[in-house]
Amino acid sequence: MQMKRHDLFRAVLGMVAIFILAVVIVNLNRMKLRKDHDNYNELIAMVDTAEGLFEGDKVLLSGVQIGKVIEIKLNKNYQAEIHLLVRKDIQIPEDSTAIILTDGILGDKYVSILAGGSEDYLEDGDEFEYTKGSADINMLAGQVIQGIKK
Repeated sequence: MQMKRHDLFRAVLGMVAIFILAVVIVNLNRMKLRKDHDNYNELIAMVDTAEGLFEGDKVLLSGVQIGKVIEIKLNKNYQAEIHLLVRKDIQIPEDSTAIILTDGILGDKYVSILAGGSEDYLEDGDEFEYTKGSADINMLAGQVIQGIKK
């Protein structure tokens, strides 16, 4: 009987240790995101479709990574609302365009920012005025086939 209590104690102690470790890991991730957010501006891009784009995907300007996608959700107008973290030291003109592109024919999606010419810049929480969502490869292939048949 004494052996069973000892084994039960070990099992409970192990579960408590695993729970504490999980809590520490979650809090460290929150602290890292909060620290990251201090060095980044959060910008918003509204598009008709964000198909194939995921949280964590890259945000590029002139081919250089300047941030990442942190959230994608559907807004009340049935548009994809994409939240981007972009480095604060990069000033993005307010007339810039956010476009979802694909790396190669079947590669990963990313957000590319085409810099505008305005002397005013987007600030934390601002929304891109000009955007273009992702192209559906199946729809494009269908259009090409339709064109060939004609």
